[in-house]
Amino acid sequence: ERWRDRAYLVEKIGSIMCDVEVGAYNDSSERLSISFEQYSQYLDMWEESGKGALPKEQVLYLAQNDLPSTLIEDIEIPSICEYPTPAVSKGKLYHVKLWMGPTKCVSPLHHDPLDNFLMQIVGRKRVYVIDHDETLVDCDDSSALYFGERYEQQNNTSAVDVENPNLEKYPRFRSMLPYIASATLEPGDALFIPSQCWHAARSLEYSISVNVWLR
Repeated sequence: ERWRDRAYLVEKIGSIMCDVEVGAYNDSSERLSISFEQYSQYLDMWEESGKGALPKEQVLYLAQNDLPSTLIEDIEIPSICEYPTPAVSKGKLYHVKLWMGPTKCVSPLHHDPLDNFLMQIVGRKRVYVIDHDETLVDCDDSSALYFGERYEQQNNTSAVDVENPNLEKYPRFRSMLPYIASATLEPGDALFIPSQCWHAARSLEYSISVNVWLR
């Protein structure tokens, strides 16, 4: 509940520099480094404008930043992360990351090499997951997921917009449609995403998330 008050976050984080992504879905790889205070001012302006949809070039997403040490005590890491079971990696905490932004911030369809707990703190986030299958990761660039340099993407990122797939441009993605599941995370929800599992996310409103990567 503390994180609903952005003044509290500014007090805790202050002038710490943060990386923000500029632009909408797969439109730009540009990242800026600004202070958290500046990012909070950006969010203030967004709210003052009526929280409307921003032009894609004005979307600033504070994505995948290390959770500042001043906020660590506010977060309770799920106890299952401590279990050394095959289902949850080897139970070793690797990184704790902060994600924050206005409506329509997007993480494109991708997979990660580590087990992941995504915890929703403020606002709602829509998450899409493709049924976990190792063969989907091991296939080459001609796969139905259209990932890698051939499609001007990173090796773990798809060129397809999972929410509105262009099946004329990416016809083989049609075979993935029966395997896509989605859910809306509310504040207090946590979602376990296994390593190598293809997934994507969109903020439905002003949103703050924390994710825990395990190895």
